[in-house]
Amino acid sequence: MNVSFRVQNDYLLALCSGKWEPKAIRSALISIEKAVSTYHKDHLLIDWRGVLKPLTDYFRFELGEQLALRFRNPIQIAMIVNNRLENQFMEDAAVNRGAFLKLFENESGAVTWLDEPVDLEAEEVTALKSFQVPSWRKDFELGIAEIDFQHQYFLKLVHRFSDLGEGQVSREKMTRYLDELVYYARFHFCSEENVMQECGYPELPAHKLQHEKLIHDLSVVIDAAEAVDFSTSSISEFLVEWFLTHTVTEDHLIAEFLQQS
Repeated sequence: MNVSFRVQNDYLLALCSGKWEPKAIRSALISIEKAVSTYHKDHLLIDWRGVLKPLTDYFRFELGEQLALRFRNPIQIAMIVNNRLENQFMEDAAVNRGAFLKLFENESGAVTWLDEPVDLEAEEVTALKSFQVPSWRKDFELGIAEIDFQHQYFLKLVHRFSDLGEGQVSREKMTRYLDELVYYARFHFCSEENVMQECGYPELPAHKLQHEKLIHDLSVVIDAAEAVDFSTSSISEFLVEWFLTHTVTEDHLIAEFLQQS
């Protein structure tokens, strides 16, 4: 990945281009972190439009996590992306971990935001908390016994993976546990799609695409884990956020459809 800098009066501009790959991203962020320190800037504009789309949403999630790790309040970051909606996952991951970051699709909006006077001490920046995989809750239930049982077991697998611990597990063991998650997810998705098929659920095609995307994302993470030291907590948190978003929103729509049929 290529990173070049332009020092402006009130902020540092970092122009990034290349492939969205974990090792390259980490190197780029180290370069940006050093430049921020060298030029003594607390306002940072990152132009990300020259970076190709990532292979998986997990890479977006990890970028948000890395940004929060390296640039905390009072560093104010405006980031220009090609599609803000596609990268919302990354912004949420960064902000939820204490970064003062906002995404834009054009430079003028980003610069205007950086120029606005901001009381950083008054800004609500979420404190970084230790992550825990949630236990099964009543509000996760769909009322479809077969699917509820499978969701519970999937969450149990995420718990097992999370319990491996940081720095105490080989890449080989991490990959084995991730493989198990992928195999079970495939089985569960097939079972869930059969339920939707049987009841004539009209959103089956779109729902099926979401299933395929998660399988793809997990497969990419498994491949990338061979070359990059991903943390078990980071991958677990990605899985939990996906599980909560998918189960609480999309899967509950299936239950609502069945109740109305």
